Amino acid sequence: TWRDEVKKIHIINKVFPSSPEKIKVYPYKNYSTIIYKNYGPSNLKAGDSAKAAKLLARLHNIKISKKISKELESKYLKFNKDTIERVRRFFLELGYKKEEIGLLCKKIMAANKALSSHPRSIIHNDLYYDQFHKNNDIKLLDWTFATVGSPFMDLSSILRNDYDSRNKKLNKKLFLKEYLKYSKFAKNYSKKMMEEGFYMNCVRDIIWFTERINLKQTRDGEVYTWLKDAFNDLTRDRFEKFYTGLFGDTK
Repeated sequence: TWRDEVKKIHIINKVFPSSPEKIKVYPYKNYSTIIYKNYGPSNLKAGDSAKAAKLLARLHNIKISKKISKELESKYLKFNKDTIERVRRFFLELGYKKEEIGLLCKKIMAANKALSSHPRSIIHNDLYYDQFHKNNDIKLLDWTFATVGSPFMDLSSILRNDYDSRNKKLNKKLFLKEYLKYSKFAKNYSKKMMEEGFYMNCVRDIIWFTERINLKQTRDGEVYTWLKDAFNDLTRDRFEKFYTGLFGDTK
């Protein structure tokens, strides 16, 4: 794993007991190997959706200090001018039209504005239902991308209906109901906040995918497909497509 994960899991273990316990770290120059405690096979079911939602709310409710914010800072949530220019050049080299790239840059600027106005919390930042592991207790695994950001990034990620291969056991409406019961950010919740969280995730993914491609880590070209999907989701305003039936009349 990336060496940053060693630092992150050390912080997360301190503030969030439901994270996997780190047993041993073997550091190398650019990477590290982390040995975690073995919790046995997971028997997570749809009926655990409420417990998982409460666990996510507990994570988001943790009080964050300036120190934690700095230590968990993520380059994938820097939607600034340097990032926009780097992304612009990347898509030009891929052969995208200038009009398409211009729209992408505007969407990134809009996501940056939204991010600065959202409440902040510790977020998992790569959340699917299968990241929750249940044996005796429920744990939340895989903290590679943990950072401080909008809690609605996590919430919009786990509730997307196109991730059903990883969220197939999740009762989405129950999860949302229970999360809002326990989260201190329930007062901030709205369809608009969820939509902005969704587009922030799109921008984060684009930044991550472009980095993977530059490092020639394309998984036999699969990352190019993911990049195209994220680009289209962002520039074609596809939010509604992924949350059919979830919000009802929520504004």
